[in-house]
Amino acid sequence: MALAQQRPLVLVLEDIHWADSSSLRLLESLLELAKNHRIFFVNLFRPLYSTFCDKLAQRGHVLWPGICSNIMLQPLSEDAGKRLIQNLLGSERLPSH
Repeated sequence: MALAQQRPLVLVLEDIHWADSSSLRLLESLLELAKNHRIFFVNLFRPLYSTFCDKLAQRGHVLWPGICSNIMLQPLSEDAGKRLIQNLLGSERLPSH
């Protein structure tokens, strides 16, 4: 909250679909801070992996209508996946270990 009082704050939370129940409860309480503070949350998760994440996405539209957005990405094609690996690793092949 102190940082958000100084300047707008962006929090990026990745792989929420793997979070445990304590972490999810913490996230819920943190999201409430956005009502009165300049905090922007970017929550990244795989849809259909976690009931909580899917409910969280729906709940956001109820709590913050007009300002909450979901961006659904499609899986990469096989060719796009190979290009990603090549760009990240400098090779088209993954190590065997």
